[in-house]
Amino acid sequence: MGHEVRHWSRAELEKLFEGQTVVATDGSAERAQPPEFLLADARISGMTWAERAASLGAADRLAMVRTWQDALHAPGTVHRTTVRRRVTDGWVAQDLTALNLLGQPDVGAVLIGFRTTGQCDAPTPAEPNDDLVGHAGTRVSRPVWLLQELSPLGIVERTDGDVEQMFGRTADELVGQQILDFIHPDDHVAGLELWTAVLLEPGTMHTLRQRIVRPDGSLCWIESNVLNRLVDDQRGSIMSICHDITERRAVERALHARATVDDLTGLLNRAATVDRIGDLLGAGPT
Repeated sequence: MGHEVRHWSRAELEKLFEGQTVVATDGSAERAQPPEFLLADARISGMTWAERAASLGAADRLAMVRTWQDALHAPGTVHRTTVRRRVTDGWVAQDLTALNLLGQPDVGAVLIGFRTTGQCDAPTPAEPNDDLVGHAGTRVSRPVWLLQELSPLGIVERTDGDVEQMFGRTADELVGQQILDFIHPDDHVAGLELWTAVLLEPGTMHTLRQRIVRPDGSLCWIESNVLNRLVDDQRGSIMSICHDITERRAVERALHARATVDDLTGLLNRAATVDRIGDLLGAGPT
């Protein structure tokens, strides 16, 4: 016997989202029409997912996506988290409330409410990881080939190429799944940062390195070239061209070690030490 989804009354929804800025979306994170009875009391936002995510701290984007996923998997149940948003005069904390009522006829949308609770400290910037950093957006006309086609929410719609070699899974096992579920957790924040940039810049291609976790626990390093095709079709898809760079990365790291580490002592050599001191002095008193 299946779980019965709770039906929310108008009065309950008005109380839940009272004083909040409300975003209404469909199941693919596309903008949807909010219920008429919420228009009077709630402030309806016309911002897209990408526009809203762009103003969040990097780790908070991940929290928002996870809360969204939880709501999609549990219709009729309230899901909450707290995020930090950049505003003109600093940073503010916001409580986020997500409720999936796609199956409720008088709503037919996922409702996401934001309530600002006050000023907060800026998030600590993440340390750059040279293994993950790719290249800035480069405008392209069309891709030559692809590995995956994904929805704006990162759901795999189609997969071609050397799927089993990279993912350790068949193409059918990937379809319908959230791509984050196959990426190493330590790479999620960088991946979401790139994804937000891709959604905000239709017609551009961005590149990122990340690790795929196979079912047996082994890792495959890939370089992904991600292209936003929504410029041609607002309900289109995101194309991702991936290459296995596991061996190439190992060679690069070995060459880097030879250039920066003294063979005899295993310590940083003179050139690397001078560079490191320069970085420290550039960051402030040392």
